[in-house]
Amino acid sequence: MSNKRLRRWFLILVVGVVVFALPLAASADDGTGSTDGSAQIAIPGIFSLLMGSGGTTEGGALVLGPMEFDVASMNSTAKVEGLTFGNGEFDWDAVTITQNEPSGSPALMVSDAQATVQGPSTGYTSNVTAHVSMQPNEAVQAEGTIGLSYDGLARQMGLMIGNANVVANTAPVSVEVSNLNTGVGTLSADEIRLGNPATGGGVNVTGFQSGSSGMSWDALTAYYPEVQLGDAASLSDLTLIVHGPESGYGAEAGVRVEMNAGDLGHVEGNIGMMYDPSSGKFYAAMSDGSATLSTDALQVELSGISYMGSVMTIDSVTFALPAARIDGEIAGVTAGGGEGMDFEQAWIRYLPDPAAGGAFQGVQFTLQKAQGSYLITTQTLLTPVAPTE
Repeated sequence: MSNKRLRRWFLILVVGVVVFALPLAASADDGTGSTDGSAQIAIPGIFSLLMGSGGTTEGGALVLGPMEFDVASMNSTAKVEGLTFGNGEFDWDAVTITQNEPSGSPALMVSDAQATVQGPSTGYTSNVTAHVSMQPNEAVQAEGTIGLSYDGLARQMGLMIGNANVVANTAPVSVEVSNLNTGVGTLSADEIRLGNPATGGGVNVTGFQSGSSGMSWDALTAYYPEVQLGDAASLSDLTLIVHGPESGYGAEAGVRVEMNAGDLGHVEGNIGMMYDPSSGKFYAAMSDGSATLSTDALQVELSGISYMGSVMTIDSVTFALPAARIDGEIAGVTAGGGEGMDFEQAWIRYLPDPAAGGAFQGVQFTLQKAQGSYLITTQTLLTPVAPTE
């Protein structure tokens, strides 16, 4: 609004006020240049004016006490403070217009709106704030406090957003922002999520801050559900976490790898990697791994494979030599860590061809770990012979 238009608006306001205020000021003047009166004018449902006490005269100019206008038809209340006029002077401390009730529609609702305009002596320095809620469709929703400021002396504009939340489930990118705040040269958010609905991948940033000192965050997480590498391999649950500057940019990554060789074999497991900024070292680990190998001569299956540091553990290793009619299992295998290889229990079994006949049905050797050594037992399988009469 131009200075000329703003002055015209206030002159119209002042004419009405002066008509009512001057007689009141004259009757209340105690000779010391001050007034002590208050009054109210109201047209129910349309307009009301409440003029507070405390008016003074200074250097031939009249300074009125605070005035409050309630304009019901405009859903607002205006308050004028420190209005000064006369002797070639026209100024005020602040004019504040406040929204009384929320207004709008489900698509756009405005509440708690307030605008403050200071007088000409400040260059009409102004501030406007309002809580805005938007939902143009089911996929998009946003709400937060928006503020505009104008420094009349420096002639600079400013924008503020406070406690804002945004959700946009749209293609090709979905956006979700929690507790977004801006200030003079600063921006922060509790969480920012960018996703690709088509693939299920995305990026999350928590504790984000940006300002004159640079950019920081608590954790940046990138994820992708699956990458298919032809028919031979696939990567799933890909995750990369990079911690912020205060943590030295420590990083963690994880992926589940699955490789297929048709009927010949299968390998899968979770692989994790970590970067420790305090030591400058990278570490790798594996968990929930398994592997199978199947040929006419040999069948092997490993389950529960884990690797941490320099130690590998395997829950069980089963094997079979079909042609030799031998099978077996090794359980609780541990290898590495400077301790060599160890296991909790193992057994191997030989089962002859049933077509060979005879009482001998096989033999099994078992090794059981007990108090630092192994106990070996042998079990022979025989066909029971029926007693003769």
